[in-house]
Amino acid sequence: MGQTLSPEPRGPLATLAQPTAAPPAPSDRAEQTLPLPPSGGEQAALAPRNLIWRAVKWPLRKLLLGAYLAGDAICRRPLAALAVGALALAALITSTAVIVATRAPATQTVTVAQPALPPLPASVLRYLRARQRFDAADMWAAYDATGRSDLKISESQLQATLDQQRKAGLTITRYVYSGGFRAPDGTTRASIEVYTTEHGHASVATWYFVVGTDGLIQRQMELT
Repeated sequence: MGQTLSPEPRGPLATLAQPTAAPPAPSDRAEQTLPLPPSGGEQAALAPRNLIWRAVKWPLRKLLLGAYLAGDAICRRPLAALAVGALALAALITSTAVIVATRAPATQTVTVAQPALPPLPASVLRYLRARQRFDAADMWAAYDATGRSDLKISESQLQATLDQQRKAGLTITRYVYSGGFRAPDGTTRASIEVYTTEHGHASVATWYFVVGTDGLIQRQMELT
């Protein structure tokens, strides 16, 4: 028996008759990446940045707005802007001058040295003991030539002065070596506190000595 062949469709029916292509498998489709919301740690890290930006944004906007308005005002009224600028500059100069004039000078730190007391020179010890005994000869021997000339009196006149003090009831009760040092020129400076009584009245005086490099007293002064 022979086979009966059906004729091939032609025209519009041919398009409908053709098999359609199967859709691509899910694995062949293009993948799309969707943004994920930030995690809790990322939000915590971004929070300070947002706060800083909010804090800076408002004054920055005001500053830019002020600059824009100032520039606009200068363009519209240049003479008025020049006058205002001159007044502002004068006020700045005046305030600066007042601050400089009234500013207190800087306090300088001064170092106070506290060296150990040097030994009291022998001539000063001799003078102190002679003065306590009202002995002008030993006092005279403790001075050098410069010290004797500074007294403006002779040895006998010095003895007469000491005798008057003894008759007046003056008594030296104690000496205190309160301060002394060696100067760069080789001389020695010494301060002695002298405690005296006279008719029951007590007092304290300070004697200051300058002793030369030869060990004799160049100068003796009563400071109080």
